[in-house]
Amino acid sequence: MDRAIAETTERLENEAKKNEQLLKKEFEGEKNVLQTKIDSLEKLVADQQKHIDTLSKQMDTAYGKVQEIAVKAVSGKSREDLQPFSSQHREQTEGGHKG
Repeated sequence: MDRAIAETTERLENEAKKNEQLLKKEFEGEKNVLQTKIDSLEKLVADQQKHIDTLSKQMDTAYGKVQEIAVKAVSGKSREDLQPFSSQHREQTEGGHKG
């Protein structure tokens, strides 16, 4: 009977060791998969941040150009608006001195 207990104990201990090794391998495999996902996501975040930075710079450049165009348009329009008044004023001034 002691022999049967010893054999059963040994068999159960061996099964437990095998199960433990299997669980460790499974854990390591899952850990590696998850670490790979983490690395991939971190790279994606870094790439997206670079893209955001590039787009921000492009937006700033475009905004500056829009401002330049707006200033030119406003100053050009102002000159056009003033020209008729300026020519009328000259005509009136010159006409007044002649008469």
